[in-house]
Parts: sequence; structure tokens; C-alpha cells
Amino acid sequence: MKEIDELREVLSQTLDWNRARLTCFCQIVLALFRVRSVNLTQLATAFQGKAKLDSHYKRLQRFFRELKFDMLDAFKIILQIFPIKRKVWLIIDRTNWQVGSKNINILTLAMAYEGTAIPLAWFVMNKAGNSSTNERIEVLEKVIRQLGPSKIAGLIGDREFIGSQWFDYLIKSEIPFYMRIREDTLVEGARNGYAVSLRDVFRHLKEGKKKVLAQPLQMLGHSFYVAASRLKDELLLVVTNKNPKKAISIYKTRWEIETLFACLKTRGFCLEDTHLTYTDRIEKLIFALSIAFCWAYKLGNIAANVVPISIKKHGRKAKSLFRYGLDKIRKILLGTPRYFNLFLWLLKLFDPLLSSSIPKRVFL
Repeated sequence: MKEIDELREVLSQTLDWNRARLTCFCQIVLALFRVRSVNLTQLATAFQGKAKLDSHYKRLQRFFRELKFDMLDAFKIILQIFPIKRKVWLIIDRTNWQVGSKNINILTLAMAYEGTAIPLAWFVMNKAGNSSTNERIEVLEKVIRQLGPSKIAGLIGDREFIGSQWFDYLIKSEIPFYMRIREDTLVEGARNGYAVSLRDVFRHLKEGKKKVLAQPLQMLGHSFYVAASRLKDELLLVVTNKNPKKAISIYKTRWEIETLFACLKTRGFCLEDTHLTYTDRIEKLIFALSIAFCWAYKLGNIAANVVPISIKKHGRKAKSLFRYGLDKIRKILLGTPRYFNLFLWLLKLFDPLLSSSIPKRVFL
């Protein structure tokens, strides 16, 4: 129980929860590392203490049922681990799957960070399909209220995140954006006063080539700059309200949020194993997952600078930074009591002023 006591002490500086609730949350975070699953039955097996397994399971159920979750709590802890020192690129996307006949549909806003994305806010939608403009605004404003528009370099999103009202909100909020748009989107008055599709505008673009239009085009009730890249089977079209010269390369940063989703799912904590279906309970589960993910990724990022990840014959790294950190935390938590001092060093990762003082032996 010593690890739980120490982690509770660290998190209590941010989370104003009673001791029992905070202890349970610490149990959840550490259990995620031990079993690499969000399934409550599996998590209960990794809970420490003398209580019976069934008691641990019921305790988990009460936690997710009764906790009043505030997204600001998650935001504060995440930014302790990854403090923002410059303007950040935000990425918006969804991940979804089914539990029986129930759709689990999670709208996520994250910041790009060295090949992956750090979750900042999320909204579990009680429906299948795309998010609405109001749902996107709700998630984005949670982050804007904490960061301020001046800290946002821009917002990146896929073809789902388009629409006249959505773009109107981003423009009025002075948020730069780089959004992929569909080929069949109509450009108003592009040819002798008639509307034509973007597919037609870029019909002469050769495979592997890129083109940036110097003048904005009128579409969806707004005037946007457009950059295009001809892929093998389709056009990649990005619209922006800012300088379009780097629009294609900026948009490619969107894939970092796919890396995040993979870490929360099959590469890390098997999010799709959850049997939780109530939206508010899933949001709380993602809170615990986000803390565990950030902790592992921060450790992996620092560790790789001390002991580089080995390179395989095909030229790629043997592990991702996240998996590198995940494996090291698991080794410490599943090791003998002599590893406890190393665990104490790991807690310094929650303090950006102390994380640089972690000794090299933690990374070996």
C-alpha cells in the first residue's frame, strides 16, 4: 500500500477529494499498469489491500457511479506532467466502437506532442455518428478557457469537422484551423459564376504533387485558402483561414491523435475492453487512463534521452516512447519491494521542476 499512499499524497495537491475516493483513484491508476486493461474485473484483481475480490469490484463500481467529475481536475494534472511553454497545436477527432448494441463514441481534443497527442478534454456522446457543432464547441471551449486563444497555434481536424456554423465559430474566436475537406465540396462562382467541386478545381494535379492556391475560394459561406495533394487514390484537400503554404504538413500532424487512441486501446490499456456504457462513467475512466498514459509517455520520453530505444533491422524503433515508459513503470510496480525507491522517483514526473533530477538507474 506504500505506492498508493505516496501517489495519493502527490495527487491530493490537485484533487480536492476525500481520502477514500482519492485512494480508490490511485488504486485504479496503478492497477491499469499492472493488468493493462480497463475491465473492472481485471482491475479489481490488481487492487491492494485485505478486502476480498468482490469487495474491490463493488468499490470500483461505486467510484464510477458516484464520483462528481470535473474536467478541470484532469486538465490541471495533465499540464503538470506536460507544462505548456509555447503555442500548441490542437487536434480534434473521435474514436468509437460498440459494447453490445451500445455505441461508445468519444470526441477528444488533444495537443500534438512529439509524435503523439496529449489528451486535454473529451466528451462521450450518447449516439453513433459524427459530433454536432455544439458538441465540438463545448469541448474546445473547455480548453480555451484554461489556455486562452493566444496559446493555440491552430486546430487540426479531419473531414468530419467541417460546416458553416463550425467555421463561423472558429473564425469569430480567432482560432487558426487546418481542416481536411471533402472533394465534392462546392466552390461558389468558380467557373463563369457557377459552382464547381474542389475535385474539379484540382483535376489536373498529378499523383505525388502538391498545389497551394494563392487566392482564397468561397465555400460553405466563407472564404478559405486551399492546399491540395494528390494521393494514389484520392485528393487530400486542406482548408485554412491562415497561411496555406504549410497546410498539408500541418494537417499531417493529425495522425498523432491516432497514436494516442492506439495507446489507450490495443497498444496500452485496452479501452475497448470496458463494459461501462454510461457516458459519465466512461468520462471518468478516461480521466484515469489519461493520467496513466501521460505518466508513461513522459517517462518514456525522458528515458529515451538517457538510454536510447534500440533500432531494429528495418530501421524503426523497437518500441514507442509510450510503450518504453509503460514497460518501465510496470517493471517497477510488479517488482520486489527493493523497487519502491525507484517508484518514489517516478512520482517526480508529476512536478516539471523535479522531473529532470530523476537518476539514470530509474531508466535501466
